[in-house]
Amino acid sequence: MRRLRAFIIAATLLIGLLVAGTAFARNRSITNLNAIADDYYWALQARQLRPNFSKRGNEAWVAKLRNLELRLKHIKSSNLDQQSRITFKMLAGELETQRRYITRGWIKEDINGTESPLHTMVSAIEASELKSVNDWRWTIKTLKSSARFIDSYIKLLQQGIAEDRTRARDVIESSIKSLGVLTSRSKRKNPFLALEGQLEKALAGKPQLKALRRELRAVVHDTVLPAHDKLKTFLKKEYLPHAGPLGASRERYLHHMALHLGKKHRTPESLAEWGRREVERLQKELLETAKKLDPNVKDVRAFMGRINRQKSTKYESGQALIDATQKEITRSNELARMHLALPKSKVTVTRVPKHQEATVAAQYMPTGDMTGTMMVNTGKLLKGQRRYDLATLVTHEVAAGHHVAAMYAEKQKDLPAYRVGHANTAFDEGWALYSEQLRDDQRKGFTPYERIGFLVNHLWRAARLVVDTGLHTGAMTRTQAVRYFRTSTFTDKVTAEAEIQRYIDWPGQALAYYVGKRRMLKTRRAVKRILGEHYDARKFHAKLLSQGSIPPERLHKVMVKWANRRLGQVARTRPRTRTRVRTRRARR
Repeated sequence: MRRLRAFIIAATLLIGLLVAGTAFARNRSITNLNAIADDYYWALQARQLRPNFSKRGNEAWVAKLRNLELRLKHIKSSNLDQQSRITFKMLAGELETQRRYITRGWIKEDINGTESPLHTMVSAIEASELKSVNDWRWTIKTLKSSARFIDSYIKLLQQGIAEDRTRARDVIESSIKSLGVLTSRSKRKNPFLALEGQLEKALAGKPQLKALRRELRAVVHDTVLPAHDKLKTFLKKEYLPHAGPLGASRERYLHHMALHLGKKHRTPESLAEWGRREVERLQKELLETAKKLDPNVKDVRAFMGRINRQKSTKYESGQALIDATQKEITRSNELARMHLALPKSKVTVTRVPKHQEATVAAQYMPTGDMTGTMMVNTGKLLKGQRRYDLATLVTHEVAAGHHVAAMYAEKQKDLPAYRVGHANTAFDEGWALYSEQLRDDQRKGFTPYERIGFLVNHLWRAARLVVDTGLHTGAMTRTQAVRYFRTSTFTDKVTAEAEIQRYIDWPGQALAYYVGKRRMLKTRRAVKRILGEHYDARKFHAKLLSQGSIPPERLHKVMVKWANRRLGQVARTRPRTRTRVRTRRARR
């Protein structure tokens, strides 16, 4: 008996040691994974702010990526929890994408006027707070590297020309136009020249002001402006003659589609057909909505033309748009609280940077410490802004859209910085468009005129499926795309041309809105099917956003597991009346 008891004690201790050992291995694997993820994240931030595009610099970056991939291979995925498995798969995919960007030559054709390496220097200064003496020293040091960076960038683009890897003429003309702002000698237009005024305001009364102002002035005029002038001249004289037509490379387009939508997506032709059906459906719904405002309306195009000409729908100034936006943020926050708890945070409203005024109507950027900035276009595109659009726009950019999603991610202290700062296009734009739908589903979410704006904005996203795929597969010319977009969305020519230019510059990105929203709705339907009467929208949205910006297909799996787990919890606390439900594969 004593021997049996000793055996039981020994066996119990052994099991305890094995469990403890397993827990230790799991914790160590998760810790190591998070360290790899954060090493990559901060290395990427450093490269984006001060990139070295020289041959040696790119080789060093590829070596860094390979080292991270090697470290990742030593992580046992069986030791990871659910969140860590998501991090593992996301990181493995992104490291491969970043490496192939260099090794497969995509870097040699990375040029456009909306978002590309030509904006590196201006993006670096926009990313800095520019408040302290050290902030300004860092900025000046970064600007001093302009000439070296631009020279290495030009060499890469020259290699692209030699290998017949060039962007379309429309893209290069857009790039030249963007560089026109960055090489302007006007302090009002050029963000580099505006720095001196910002410096004087930030360091007023500081003893270092005089020396830093002199140093800043010298680096801007002697290095930054000449470097960007050189790039603009190169594009005009050397690159433009080699630029090809739009839609010349299906391979390139599929590559960009995969970057924004993931590897598994519908064909361009299928998306275009879906977009046309949605445009037709939404225009019919718009007509029905217009009849509620005016029973005599027979033609939706005439109705939209009439309200767009009304002075009351326009903004008299850029400041009026900023003020109205700030006011609408308060209202949108109140409505969003009906769907989920809102983290305590702050949003600042500013103008879209000058170099983006030609193509960006509005955008949002998280700025850390539970703050964010919504930017509105008070320049070239102001005339196309309508008051009835604002509620939808703010919902998309702030609450419950981009800002709320970013704040939920920032709150997740158990996630590595890589996950908190990660941006998946289909998730981000899908959630923001889904948020618009949530507000429309509320009985008093929009006024009747604001619902016109909601439907028009959805028309924009549906039309994007048609024009983006058409432009980049050769099915549409630029002129045809502008015409289709105008007739589909009832917008003016200037706004339509700006939108089409953005899609030309940024292939595939415009598809992510509708595709991402569709995936969000698919996940919600699956969760509702599992939970039935126990479905709670607020808990669903909070759980969804707590994952951070992750690929929608991974999000779907997480949310289905969460729903099944919740159903099991409900079953244990009350008489069992339903069985566990599994989702079925969607059929097309």
